[in-house]
Amino acid sequence: MFGSMPAWQKILISVAIPTGIIVLGLIPGWTQSAYEWLWMNTAGEPFTYIMRRNPYLLFVPTFALLALLALCLPPRYWARVFLIWATYGLGLLAGHVVWGDGVINLPG
Repeated sequence: MFGSMPAWQKILISVAIPTGIIVLGLIPGWTQSAYEWLWMNTAGEPFTYIMRRNPYLLFVPTFALLALLALCLPPRYWARVFLIWATYGLGLLAGHVVWGDGVINLPG
């Protein structure tokens, strides 16, 4: 996966960066402010609202991307790709459409 990278770069990519993301996720309010910054600078409204209006908007392109990935991989990995897609899709739809309480605090 890493090819001929120096050892310090391999450690940085595989350990330090994921650990940093996890630690930042534990800081109260950080994930909310990061999510808010993301949707304000991309869609202009929370992705939950977009998903509730059209749940297939992100689900179908994800399927296309993972289908392309499955075609690039040997057939023995296709079941894993489908499992990833199904898990991602169910979580995405459930989190934004089903389990959402309908209230997101908009800035301003």
